[in-house]
Amino acid sequence: MKIDPQLQSIVKKHFEEELEEKYGRVTITTSYKLDLNEIESIANLFPVFKGKKIDNVVDTSLLGGFIIRFGSKLIDVSVKSLLQSVKQTFYET
Repeated sequence: MKIDPQLQSIVKKHFEEELEEKYGRVTITTSYKLDLNEIESIANLFPVFKGKKIDNVVDTSLLGGFIIRFGSKLIDVSVKSLLQSVKQTFYET
């Protein structure tokens, strides 16, 4: 089966954009808008983020700390998460 080169190009571009969107971006969720220096400081902690687009999402329900999403990975070092962990430990004992 022969595929039209123009259609093949469109599908390839769309697929690459989907992969970039899903795996090539890093999302850092914080309680306030980070400045570029803060984003760079966090990114420098994780060499795998080098060359990736980093988005900052503000979630005012977080008390502090941050949540990082990268592909299927999640790093949650927010105060909200830590308090929930303490609450769960408290109720388990």
